[in-house]
Amino acid sequence: MRGADPLLRRRTTEAYNRAENCLRPVALGRKNYLFAGSDKGGEHAAAIYTLIQTARLNFVDREAWLRDVLTRVADEHPANRIGELAPWIWSAKPGADQVSAKEMSHLKSRM
Repeated sequence: MRGADPLLRRRTTEAYNRAENCLRPVALGRKNYLFAGSDKGGEHAAAIYTLIQTARLNFVDREAWLRDVLTRVADEHPANRIGELAPWIWSAKPGADQVSAKEMSHLKSRM
């Protein structure tokens, strides 16, 4: 990178920072994953992490979405309508707790 255009160097550094920020949760959680208890526990944890990340990528308030979905499933939501609980559909519902504009711009800048 030495002698390279300063703008190119800055863009490359920003790209590395963005990639590192995306991988940070994986690195931080690595030690926690050792305490999943069993292979099945690890699979369940991976499923929950996937759901939460999917909600995040769809700019949905993860806590509100997960709370609502778990409540609906516990209240016997019909299995043939499970697709309605997907974050990209749930976020389109009126009254759904969505991420504020400020937080959304922050999230987009980290992607």
